[in-house]
Amino acid sequence: MTDPGVGTNGLKGLKVLLNRPEPRKRRAGWAQRKTAKQRRKAKRQRKKARQAALKAQKRQGGRADEWQAKVDAGLPTDAKSYAVYLQGDLWHAIRARVLRRDRGLCAACGGHATLVHHRSYEMLVLQGEDDAPLIALCHPCHRAIHITPRGRKRTPRSTERLLVRMGVSPLK
Repeated sequence: MTDPGVGTNGLKGLKVLLNRPEPRKRRAGWAQRKTAKQRRKAKRQRKKARQAALKAQKRQGGRADEWQAKVDAGLPTDAKSYAVYLQGDLWHAIRARVLRRDRGLCAACGGHATLVHHRSYEMLVLQGEDDAPLIALCHPCHRAIHITPRGRKRTPRSTERLLVRMGVSPLK
């Protein structure tokens, strides 16, 4: 009688185990390394971000020097920094000044204005030196100029056209 683990199948399995190469030793931190697929995805995302930045620069008419001046002055250049800008003392002073100038009335409907809308994001406007492109609006009018009835975000051009249709004088 033969041992069940040593039979013909058992020896074959043992030979396979003995001839198998030793597993590679893994370096420390191997679990944190990115796979090739993750690296390709990250590379695509970086490329997309660069292309978006170039498109934004072209939309601004190639005003890279103005963009750099905004960065140097601590003014907003993207959505994140704009949110921080809106929480700052400079914006609160500008907002109060515009609401006082418009006597707290909405420029579109004449109701009670609680918001100030930027019609331009040029440096002079963001620094508070030019208040002309800023208008006081009530919340419903502000939402209407930014969001379509179907819930989509309007383009700046569409927003401006709607403001003019609402009776606000065109931006010069």
